[in-house]
Amino acid sequence: MRGFVKPLIPLNAAKLHIFLESCKYFSAFSQLFLIYSTDILFNSRYEAVIFIR
Repeated sequence: MRGFVKPLIPLNAAKLHIFLESCKYFSAFSQLFLIYSTDILFNSRYEAVIFIR
């Protein structure tokens, strides 16, 4: 049992590390996406206002 449990610890640590790295990249990407999407929304709204005038 002991020999079975021991190899799981580094594997879980590696999985956790990969998970944390992907979370970091995902958060950065989502922030960029939010910035760009709001920028596009405001620009299109501004253009729509100009078009109505």
